Amino acid sequence: MKRVIVGLFQDFAAARVAVGDLAAVGIPTDDVSVITCCLEAHPIHHSGDGMVTETTRDARAGAVVGGVAGLLLGLTPLVVPGVGPALVAGWLFTTLAGATFGAVTGGFAGALIDMGIHTHSAERYNEAVVRGDTLVIARAHSEFEAQVVEVMQRDGAVEVHEEAAETT
Repeated sequence: MKRVIVGLFQDFAAARVAVGDLAAVGIPTDDVSVITCCLEAHPIHHSGDGMVTETTRDARAGAVVGGVAGLLLGLTPLVVPGVGPALVAGWLFTTLAGATFGAVTGGFAGALIDMGIHTHSAERYNEAVVRGDTLVIARAHSEFEAQVVEVMQRDGAVEVHEEAAETT
């Protein structure tokens, strides 16, 4: 069983670094999700003259190191109930896409609660995303929990919680 660890970042760039660092300590990108309403988060940027910007170069470099860019390039626009327009990547996208069609009640907070995250925490995370913060959510086996928490704290998460939620 894996536990859910949630990192709240006020800066998308810091969240992006955390995603890369999670991969570096052995957390598969399939076990990491990102949600943000930050419009600057979308990693595909080109200048008007066709030149690739620094963000895209960084994403390509990350792809070489563990598929991190694949996760971030997978940031997909989605209207999330309770949040509004957001960019979502990872396994959370599937969960929330189902929520938009009524499969999960309560929108984003409801999806978090369905994962086993405490109601109070889920509501705070929902409010934070609406404000423009970024959540990085990792699923990790117990032997990786401390490393995940350490990475998120070191990389600038303003809050990190190991939730009681367990996934397969």
